[in-house]
Amino acid sequence: MYSLPKKLLVELIGTFALILFGAGSGAISGLGSTLPTMTSIALAHGLVVLACAYSFGHISGVHLNPAITVGLWVAKKIPTTDALAYIVTQIIGSIVAGFTLAFVFADAGPGAAGLGAVGIVPGVSVIGGLLLEGICVFLLVSVVLQTAVAGKAGQLAPLAIGMTLAASIMFLGPITGAAINPVRAIGPAVANGDMQWILPYCLATVLGGVVAGLLYTYVLSDEK
Repeated sequence: MYSLPKKLLVELIGTFALILFGAGSGAISGLGSTLPTMTSIALAHGLVVLACAYSFGHISGVHLNPAITVGLWVAKKIPTTDALAYIVTQIIGSIVAGFTLAFVFADAGPGAAGLGAVGIVPGVSVIGGLLLEGICVFLLVSVVLQTAVAGKAGQLAPLAIGMTLAASIMFLGPITGAAINPVRAIGPAVANGDMQWILPYCLATVLGGVVAGLLYTYVLSDEK
């Protein structure tokens, strides 16, 4: 059993890496580079989660996402105090990553000024975009609960989780920027000074995690 400080350190490192690589890929695409397509941006997120899960999953479970933490808390898989500490740590990691990107791209011009920040594109209803965010989080947290928590996928659980995240971003990226994670919205937005989307994205994604946790607990779990 690992101590809470060790778990929080892992969550801090993993969340920092997720936002740095994920939002950083989005920032690079803003420069007009032909390399970071939506597929490569999605894989940047998914592969970071995959690597962190295999490296540190035995320590903290590697949530890297407050919506996942809340979903596991609803499913009674993490104590309240630990869940709150995880969420605070994830937020800190995302903000540090956001300011790291701001430093790196300080002279990159207006193309990377958004630092990979998310937002619903014109022509898409706000409610519709947030609904899709919630649905994708619901699916992601459901995969986490069924593969990693319930142990249905064994050593392949990180692969299932990482690829679910990547597939969701491939679909949702052109519509909302595909946060699928409250801190993916928070870090770049705080560093960029444009926080209009933080609250809507946090509410939509956390709600998706809550619904997944309730479904697992009261319908899909085979625990007595």
